[in-house]
Amino acid sequence: MVEKLFAIAAMALALAACGPRENGLQRFAQGDMATFEFRAVPQEAAEASFLDAEGGKVRIADFQGQVLLVNFWATWCAPCVREMPQLDALQAALGSSAFQVITISSDRRPRADVETFLREDIGAQNLALYMDNNLGFSLGSQVTVWPTTILFDAQGREIGRIAGPAEWDGEDARALIEGVIAATAD
Repeated sequence: MVEKLFAIAAMALALAACGPRENGLQRFAQGDMATFEFRAVPQEAAEASFLDAEGGKVRIADFQGQVLLVNFWATWCAPCVREMPQLDALQAALGSSAFQVITISSDRRPRADVETFLREDIGAQNLALYMDNNLGFSLGSQVTVWPTTILFDAQGREIGRIAGPAEWDGEDARALIEGVIAATAD
C-alpha cells in the first residue's frame, strides 16, 4: 500500500513539473526573470477595454501582430513607480513593430495628472500611457497585485505573467522578451 501511495505521489510530482514547461517557453525565465510564470496553454485576453490617450476604448486585440508586455501600475504604488524607468528603457531598447511595452494606470486621478507624473516625476518618455480607471481590464485579467506584468503573444493571448516588481532593464528581461518574440513568431 505504501509503495502504491509513493508511486502515485511520484507521478503527481512528475506531472506537476511538466505543467507550465509544456510550451517550452519556461526556459527563457532565468536569473532576474526566474519568477516569471508561463502558462502551459496560452489564454485569451480579457474582453474588457482600457483607455488610450484620447480616451478611446482599446483592447489587446487592437495590437494584433505584436508581442505585448502589459504592465499594470499606479502612481500610489511604490514598487510600480520604481520599475517604470526600467520599463521605459526596455521599450526604448526593444520597442518595434514586433514588440511593445504597454503601461496601464489604475489611478482614479485625472489622466493629465498621471501623464505629468509619468513624464516629469518618473522621467519616462518612451511609454504610451493607457488608463483603466474603473479596473475593468485589470480585474478581467485577474490582476490582484500591483504591479503585475502580463506577456501576450502576437495573437493576443496571455502566455505568462509576473505578479510583483521585476528588473525589466536587465539582460535576463531582454533575453526573455527576445526569446518569446523568436519562439512565438508566425
